[in-house]
Amino acid sequence: MAELKKISVAFLPISGTFVMTVDEAVQATEAINPKLVVPMHYGKILGSVSDAIRFQNLLRDKTPVMVLNASAG
Repeated sequence: MAELKKISVAFLPISGTFVMTVDEAVQATEAINPKLVVPMHYGKILGSVSDAIRFQNLLRDKTPVMVLNASAG
């Protein structure tokens, strides 16, 4: 991932089951340095909204994080 450059928006999974954990997604975000990161794969079957909020808090003052409203649409 460290070889990726000029990433505008990264969509990273955070549920931790079959995909990255919150901490692994934070490390990935720091490695690729996107302009914006959107956590995904949480809130329905695996993971929770609190995982997305934790992810956002861990990246506060580093990378903008957009937590999407899972109930919209």
